[in-house]
Amino acid sequence: TWNGGNLAPDRDTTVRRHPEPIAPIVLREGHSHTVFMRVESSGIFYVPVSLVRPDTQWQRDQTGYALRALYFGLALGLFADNVLLYLAIRERVYLYYIACILGLVVSQLANTGLGAQFFWPSQAANGTSLHNGAIALAILFAIQFVRSFLDTAAALPGIDRWLRGTVGLWVLTLLVLPWVDRVTAGLVLAPAGLMTVALLMLTAIAALRAGRPGATYFSLAWATLLVSGALFALLRLGVLPHHPLLA
Repeated sequence: TWNGGNLAPDRDTTVRRHPEPIAPIVLREGHSHTVFMRVESSGIFYVPVSLVRPDTQWQRDQTGYALRALYFGLALGLFADNVLLYLAIRERVYLYYIACILGLVVSQLANTGLGAQFFWPSQAANGTSLHNGAIALAILFAIQFVRSFLDTAAALPGIDRWLRGTVGLWVLTLLVLPWVDRVTAGLVLAPAGLMTVALLMLTAIAALRAGRPGATYFSLAWATLLVSGALFALLRLGVLPHHPLLA
């Protein structure tokens, strides 16, 4: 019998060895075996199960760590570059971008399990809560970045009112998150994130039509991020099937 998962009593110990729950199974060669698995979750939860040899799992881990290292290395480069730009130029827009990147990095560390493995093993059971809070912060500062970069208050006052209202809702969400359970948090964050992505896409289109400086570069640079955010929200809502690229 094996017991694992974020709420397992020894999760803060096992997570140091691997970010994902891995059950060791000893099978005798030449015999058939039946393995029973019982999964409990308080929310939407995907359980992609695979049976692999230890050496195969090790190879998979190396590939996974390499790909994630590329992602986090790029994020760290963007973070450092914008810190230097802020120190040189002192424009608030860079602070918003820095905060957005930091939120995305923390959310991905929590989502992949790497955060619990390397940074906060004693808080492994709170990985979902950390992920939710970081996502909310990233979205909040992403909206502020868009408002500042495109100067929507002056150029698009009608849309800016919607953006300011959305910022207020995300601030309220951050204040409420610590007091609600994970299921409720997921049901709030996913559709709220999806609607925010739609609003930011409409803002980009309006800025392009208005001929705002930088709108073209903004649309090209943020299109992938916004589409990825929409896909992730649909995954969290259970609309899309599980896929490693989306997870």
